[in-house]
Amino acid sequence: MRENRLPDYINHIQQAVILSLIIIGEAATRVMDGYAEFAQAHTYSPGN
Repeated sequence: MRENRLPDYINHIQQAVILSLIIIGEAATRVMDGYAEFAQAHTYSPGN
């Protein structure tokens, strides 16, 4: 008997992506707070 595990895999992938985005956001905040000169000198982002 095989059960469909795809929903479980998708849930795990979604959780991993969300956690990664949280970590990236925290790192970006630390760079902006701790290295204001660097953040001001590098304002360009590819999506802008």
